[in-house]
Amino acid sequence: MADAAKITDEMFGSCWNLKLLNVPAAWRYSTGAGVVVAVVDSGVDGSHKDLGWSGNVPLSSANSDAYNDRLYDVVTRDITSGQHPKIVPGWNFVDNNAITRDKYRHGTYLAGTIAAECDGFGMVGVAPDAMLMPIVVIDRYGNCPASRLADGIERAADMKADVITICVGYSYQSTAVVDAIAYAISKGCIVLAASGNRGKASMMYPAESSGALAIGGTNPTGARWGMSDYGENITAVAPGSAQPVTFWMRHRFTVAEGTSQACANMAGVAALVRSANKGVGQNGFFNLLKTYGSNAGVKTLETGYGFPDVGLMLEAIGHKATYAEIIRRIMVLSRATESITTELIIIAKELSDKEE
Repeated sequence: MADAAKITDEMFGSCWNLKLLNVPAAWRYSTGAGVVVAVVDSGVDGSHKDLGWSGNVPLSSANSDAYNDRLYDVVTRDITSGQHPKIVPGWNFVDNNAITRDKYRHGTYLAGTIAAECDGFGMVGVAPDAMLMPIVVIDRYGNCPASRLADGIERAADMKADVITICVGYSYQSTAVVDAIAYAISKGCIVLAASGNRGKASMMYPAESSGALAIGGTNPTGARWGMSDYGENITAVAPGSAQPVTFWMRHRFTVAEGTSQACANMAGVAALVRSANKGVGQNGFFNLLKTYGSNAGVKTLETGYGFPDVGLMLEAIGHKATYAEIIRRIMVLSRATESITTELIIIAKELSDKEE
């Protein structure tokens, strides 16, 4: 992947979340290739250009609903057949089918934050080469009973997700959700949950006490975002105040805030780590957050271990770029207009090192 100075995605400069976490420095070691992040939420708009889809459906009717239905028929076919470049097959627990179209927009917000592509268009996600697995548990009205969330978490684990992000919150603990999270962790998943958006000194469940890593939100200075819930069980924080996100339908973007965005940012971080070292699970990721958090190993009520320096984290893991990442970087560079000599030398050295 190209270094930050060569990224041409027009919204990259507005992605303060990447800068706070020092993500561009981490891309030297990992971009999330080979990792699947399960978005257990409202679905994902698989037709979005910045989420990898480059297909085309001719506008043959003035009826926009008819066009959208045809568009999503084509996108669903690509996803379920394994032909979508960014989205792997998931499941829809609302309609009990394989159609993972987003009817509430929230899941699409998260998807771009996690893995929007570095492609010269729009924004860039934390782990631009990670894959996304939509697990639909939130209906078009924003409702999600705890039993449905539990089913979604278990299904994501059974479908071999590496990272699971949970941005649904309840005022009560659900045994089914706790058991589902424990099951996912036992299968090797990294499981994250958003702390909640009430600004209170107690978090929503399952973040409050479930085994998931509880993620709160920060503002651009790294301090707690004012509406981020917090408390003694918070693990860490990530950018949660207003930031660019992918918007459902017609390749659009908007701005969103909340601990859901913080959780999505952290899911991207987990994807970078997991790509660098497939052996890192829940405990290993917790230890990395503690070691490389901005609070220098000290846990606080408001921000836990703080926000991670992902560049230092990945440098410490010592991962060399995979062949997939090297090929991806060459593809990006081939579209650059400036000299690429220095970067090609770096790539050549990586390939040489792999032969040793």
